[in-house]
Formats: sequence, structure tokens, C-alpha cells
Amino acid sequence: MNVSKRVKNQPFKIVWSGQHTAGKALHILLKSLALLNKDILWELHVLGKGKQTKKWKKLAKKLKIHNSCTWYGWVEKKVALDVMKNSHALVITSLKDLTSSVILESISLGVPVVSLDHCGFSYVVNDSCGIKIPIDEPRKVFINIKNAITKLYKYENYRVKLSKGALLRAQDFSWEGKVDKLNSVYKNLLG
Repeated sequence: MNVSKRVKNQPFKIVWSGQHTAGKALHILLKSLALLNKDILWELHVLGKGKQTKKWKKLAKKLKIHNSCTWYGWVEKKVALDVMKNSHALVITSLKDLTSSVILESISLGVPVVSLDHCGFSYVVNDSCGIKIPIDEPRKVFINIKNAITKLYKYENYRVKLSKGALLRAQDFSWEGKVDKLNSVYKNLLG
């Protein structure tokens, strides 16, 4: 799979996906996006729906970023994967998931990930495929996500490097990759 490059004046497309529940914490990303410098062109593509949808839409409006947000609701998997594939980064703000299938879908499509550095995300995301945000006081988390998005926006070669790294990292989680690891363990045990 080829990694596409972002055209310089094209908006930086960010995707966020999941159930709209308090624990998924989309508000963290919304507050981070509100901190971006005005010279950064961006779009947020929000997949999913739930109890927090209205609240998060109101927050986006209050933060004056709503015009840059597209809310899809629940869509067919093919549509969701197309939205993800056409994005430049996936941001995961979940506070309590062990990990999620969306992160594996993202890296298998060559989409780098920005995630909080905790739970299962710490294991899947590494420096080759994304940026991990330290869990700290909320204000620092917002600023660190803003800085990560800014870096990916300004340094396209770095983003492309992470995209290529994401494709390689995805192989570690494929069935073939798991079989190879098991075979390696068996070979080592058998001498």
C-alpha cells in the first residue's frame, strides 16, 4: 500500500472514531484543536454517535471550531475506513479502553496515531507509527496534543515516515505476524 502525501495548502485531516461516551473523551481533542494557531488548516472527521454527541457539538460551537468539524454518526464499515484512509492522522483520546480495533485499522491503512500514553495504546503506538501523549494535568495534555498535530501538519516528511512505520507496525498484529512470533518462540525453546 502506498502512502499518500498531503498537498501543502490542503487541510490537515484528523479522524476520531468511537462511541460518544464520557470515557472516550472527545472533548480533549476539541479543546486541543481550539488551541491550534490560526495558520493551521485542519478538518476533524468524527465517526460514531452516542450520549455525548450533542454535548460535544455544543462544545465545538462554543470553542468556535464547529465549522471545521464533520460529524458522520454511525456509518457502514467501508465508509468509516474510507474516511480514515483519507485522513492524515487518527487521534485517540479514550480514557479507559485497554485498546481498540480502530487503532489497528488506522495503522493498517498507514494512518499515524496520536494517542494518550496509557492502557493498551502504549503498547501498540510507538515512535515508528505515532505520537504518545503523556498523561499529565489536563492543560498539559491539551497542549501536547496541539503540539503533536502541529508537528504532523508542519513536517509532512515526518508524517509520511510515521505512515510508512504504521504499515510496518500493523504487520506485528496481523495473523501472519503472530504466527511468525510463535514460531520464533518455539524455535528458541527447542534450541
